[in-house]
Amino acid sequence: MNLETTMQNALDLRPDVSAVACLDGHAGLLLGMYVRGDVSRELVEVAAFSATQLCARPRFLEDADGSDDLDSLEEPSCAFVASDEWIHAYARVPAQPELVVVGLAKAGTNLALFRAWLGDLAGQVGRAA
Repeated sequence: MNLETTMQNALDLRPDVSAVACLDGHAGLLLGMYVRGDVSRELVEVAAFSATQLCARPRFLEDADGSDDLDSLEEPSCAFVASDEWIHAYARVPAQPELVVVGLAKAGTNLALFRAWLGDLAGQVGRAA
């Protein structure tokens, strides 16, 4: 199954999720996006491109000479951003950590189920990409 089919099928299974996207964080490319209902495509794009900052390793441990001691720190595998209207969830693809899957759901969505679903989708994307 290819990336587009995988993402579209996953979105079809979750009526409470309004959009899903996949970003290649290293290349800065949006690889795919599926939107349902009245969700602005621009909102989904902004959420997806935010993954490069939200899912990056912290830089606060940098030494004065510019080197860092972050080799032992893993990049975050999941992140959430919430507003009054939306929950943006991010999951790194385990087999390809440069890829991040993004999901948008209305506020009030069950976070535990949303996170589990998005993590599962990230695994599927890794096998499809």
